Amino acid sequence: MKTEYFVQRMALPDKYTHRHLYFFHKVWDLDHDGWLSAEDFDNTAETLSVLQRHGKWEEDVVERWKQYLRGWWDILVSETRPIALSTPGFVSGPVEHRRTSSPRGFTDSSSVATNDDEGVRVSFEDWMRFLNKVSILSDNYDQLPDFLRAYANLLFVRMDSNKDGLICVKDYRMYLAQSNMDIMRANDCFAFMLTSQDIRNESILTRQRFDELFFEYWTNRDPNCYGQYLLGPYDSVPFDQLLRMSTPSNRGYAQKAPAAVPIHAPARRPVYATDRLI
Repeated sequence: MKTEYFVQRMALPDKYTHRHLYFFHKVWDLDHDGWLSAEDFDNTAETLSVLQRHGKWEEDVVERWKQYLRGWWDILVSETRPIALSTPGFVSGPVEHRRTSSPRGFTDSSSVATNDDEGVRVSFEDWMRFLNKVSILSDNYDQLPDFLRAYANLLFVRMDSNKDGLICVKDYRMYLAQSNMDIMRANDCFAFMLTSQDIRNESILTRQRFDELFFEYWTNRDPNCYGQYLLGPYDSVPFDQLLRMSTPSNRGYAQKAPAAVPIHAPARRPVYATDRLI
C-alpha cells in the first residue's frame, strides 16, 4: 500500500522524476521486473565486459566487471534500505553490512561488506529516497557518494570513444547507439547540454564539464537544467509508460523493453550572460 501511495504521488509528470524513472527501468532494471536486484547488476557487468572487449566474451573480464558492480550493489543496498524486502519467496530481515559512514553521511565503499542475500531488491521508491539524500548531502560532484562517482568514471570512459579525454557529439551518438537509445535525438540533446563557453570551446565537453553535468543530472530539479540528457534522451519513453512499470500490479509484466516513442526535439534554452563558465 505504501508503494501504491508513492506511485500516486508521482502521477503528475516532472522532468526530474521522468529521467530517474527512465534510468531505473531502462538502464539498470535489465529483466524489466520493476525492481533492481543483484542479478540486474550482474547482467550489466556482462554487457559492459562484452562492450569493452568489442563483442568478445572473456570469462576473466566478465568476472572482474561482476566483482566491480557487486561492490556498487552493496553500496546501493546500504544507502537505500537496511531491511530486506519482505515478500513471498524473499528473505526478510537485516541486510548484513557495516554502517561506517563517510564525512557527508554516505556509506564508504571500503566499509561495505559483501551482501550475499539474493532476496534483497530495491524499488523505485527506495531509489528516489536515496536520490533525495544525495540532493540534501551533496553540494558538488566531489560530495556525491562513492557509488555514483564510480559510475561517472565508467560513463565518461565509455562515452569517450576515441579516448582523447573529451566528449563530442559523435561520442555521445555512439554511446546512445551502444545503449539502444534514440540516436535520432543525439544532436539536439547534446546541444541542449552546451553553455556559451562550451560552444566557444568547439562544442565539446571536458571532464570537468562532464562532472558538473553529471552532478546536475542526479540532483537538479530545475526542468531546464543542462545535465538532464547526459545519460540519454529519457523523454523518448512517455512518463506514464515508465510510471506503470513502478506499479506493483504490473511487476514483471514487461518481458522486453517497450519501443522508444519519437517526440519533438527538446527546446533549446536561451544563453544568458550569467551562464556558468567552466
